[in-house]
Amino acid sequence: MASVAGALARIKGDLEPFLSDDSILAACRAAGHKWRKRKLGPVQTLHLFVLQVLCFNTAMTHLRHLAGAVAVKAPAYCKARMRLPLAALQALLRQSADAMGKAGDGGDPRARPSWCGLRALLVDASGAIAPDTPDSQKAFGQASGCKPGCGFPLPKVLGLFDAFTGLMVELLTFPLYTHEQSKVWMLHPLLGPGDVLVGDRGFCSFAHLAMLLARGVQGLFRVHQKQIVDFRPHRKPGGKGRPKSRFVRRLGKWDQVVQWVKPSDKPKWMTPEQYAALPPTLLVRELRYRLPRRGQRTVCVTIATTLLDPVLYPKEKVAELYGVRWTVETHFAELKTTLKMRKVKSKTAEGGQRTGTHLECAV
Repeated sequence: MASVAGALARIKGDLEPFLSDDSILAACRAAGHKWRKRKLGPVQTLHLFVLQVLCFNTAMTHLRHLAGAVAVKAPAYCKARMRLPLAALQALLRQSADAMGKAGDGGDPRARPSWCGLRALLVDASGAIAPDTPDSQKAFGQASGCKPGCGFPLPKVLGLFDAFTGLMVELLTFPLYTHEQSKVWMLHPLLGPGDVLVGDRGFCSFAHLAMLLARGVQGLFRVHQKQIVDFRPHRKPGGKGRPKSRFVRRLGKWDQVVQWVKPSDKPKWMTPEQYAALPPTLLVRELRYRLPRRGQRTVCVTIATTLLDPVLYPKEKVAELYGVRWTVETHFAELKTTLKMRKVKSKTAEGGQRTGTHLECAV
């Protein structure tokens, strides 16, 4: 039987092409981090945390048994992790994700999995549990149904995943009662022309689609439940029970291009400058398809997307891509259940954010 030390050495060797010692040190220097020579420097600390996560989030008191020749004490290890700059960890995440993507396609971007020639990315939010400390309570909050002091802090995490490889590109942490759409724009700098962002109805709005198009990024989201969609051609916009959009042209059954009008009220999460930069109108494709379920009610799914060309992006392919969106739930389940990361063990809010980014580097 292979020894634990041998297995861990192999894990470290496997990670070397994607999370090399030089890249760790370079990221720390770029973030302005200075350190002195010690047993738990940036490289050793990050490798230890990766091993801790891959061993199913083992306790820090047990980490010294896994570390082999490296003498690890829990207090020293905690301080070493907190010394690493969050900016450096985020930079390492993006570098490792890019390196893993290139390794998967053999260095040829044309061989990388894509959808109709576009790189598809999934965005979604999930929840976690943090230790009941005053710092975490203040930073994340708790469920409204709990009495003060009786519930655990509940951080909300916003994740960006590659749709076909499952690689996590970014993970952001916010208080519990933070709407996903008010923070998703923070992920936009990671996107560019040739990308399509896929999400549920919580990300569907005029403002979000317009902000994506300004970067040359396409959007594909399920229509919000409060938005009225009518597939009757040449209908009149406005009025009670009528959609606010203007009909432009019909592409097929339950498939049309309409013109969305900029809302008169600025969303609370936008700055006046962001709102003023939005265009007055936006061409959006609306389509609907059915999902029959044996023994259950048939589900009708309505999609809003900026992919207007029905030849390049057929309705069936759009429906297929939105079906892939549900895999993001599996990705979160693998992190929270398989790797036992649903409960963040750090007792500070800053440590919780670092844990999320460490976790991304590990997977």
